[in-house]
Amino acid sequence: MKYAVLFSCLVFAMAGCQSRLKFERVVEVPAGEQHMCYVEGPTKDQKVAVEFKSGQAVNVYVCLMKDESTVAPLARTGKSGPGVLASAMKQEAGSLEFDVPAKKEFVVIVAAPDGKAATVTLKIQGK
Repeated sequence: MKYAVLFSCLVFAMAGCQSRLKFERVVEVPAGEQHMCYVEGPTKDQKVAVEFKSGQAVNVYVCLMKDESTVAPLARTGKSGPGVLASAMKQEAGSLEFDVPAKKEFVVIVAAPDGKAATVTLKIQGK
């Protein structure tokens, strides 16, 4: 009986916990192409930061997964439009902050618009 109560308390405590969003990834983006990094949605509304660093100027866009087909073409051209949560155009390094609704997957799109391949380090972290 004592173990059953302890186990149920542990289950309830774990149910309220969410692993913190934090990872780093290095991506290769061919000249004139783009790379998508898909991120699982948080269990509750969360502010997220994306830091990027590259030796070449890149476009970095963030959108919800449901808006990917609308936003992906914008990343190549460097234009703004509906569905963009955050963006940076033709920069070698920078940081973006945006809010992600609960349980909504999002996409970080990195494009190499200047005809040069790019190696980009992405750091994605929940706040």
